[in-house]
Amino acid sequence: MLAGVDEFQRTVAPKLRGLFEDLAGGQAPSQLFITCADSRIVPHLITTSGSGDLFIVRNVGNLVPQHHVDPTTMGIDHSVAAAIEYATEVLEVTDITVCGHSGCGAIRALMDGHGENSPTTGLDAWLQHGTHTLARYRVDTTSNDEHGSMSHENLCRANVAQQLDNLLTYPGVRERVDNGALQLTGMYFDIGAAEVQFLDEATGQFTPTGQLTPRQLTTANADD
Repeated sequence: MLAGVDEFQRTVAPKLRGLFEDLAGGQAPSQLFITCADSRIVPHLITTSGSGDLFIVRNVGNLVPQHHVDPTTMGIDHSVAAAIEYATEVLEVTDITVCGHSGCGAIRALMDGHGENSPTTGLDAWLQHGTHTLARYRVDTTSNDEHGSMSHENLCRANVAQQLDNLLTYPGVRERVDNGALQLTGMYFDIGAAEVQFLDEATGQFTPTGQLTPRQLTTANADD
């Protein structure tokens, strides 16, 4: 890491100093990007974005805890809620993207039963926020493989859709979506294929960018 920082200071920083001087006065990202803490996911790389473009939240499993009326309730995670509120109310972002990925260890842990019983670790307690995904898709045959067992990869995708629903439990998010000021986007990164896919809410399927229609691509580029 030290070698990388040294390389940045010597070769990259001089070229970007003007950009950072402009950014020093404040941030104005257009998008809240919620993704997994997995080290293989690099948001700025897969979105070809730069400093100041994305307001990023990373956690295990790219989970969005559902909104609670009483924020003082013990056991509630406040960090994601705080980021959502800050992004929508202060930064006034116009898009919230939830990005899941293949091979997600958090989803595997959920499938193995972590988070469904009384938590004994911090990880178990956090994964309780993912049980909505399990409850919703456990009996959904589209999430199962040919043997009737729950498919890990399909559940990773299903988790993205569930987190979009969880976002809508936040009154400020729901209000902005309803009046057209905010768009919610589901994204999935297939690591092995190095392929970004987007959720089509009408079909519930994820579509690679190469299969999007020209109109969809134009809309996506306009949102970026």
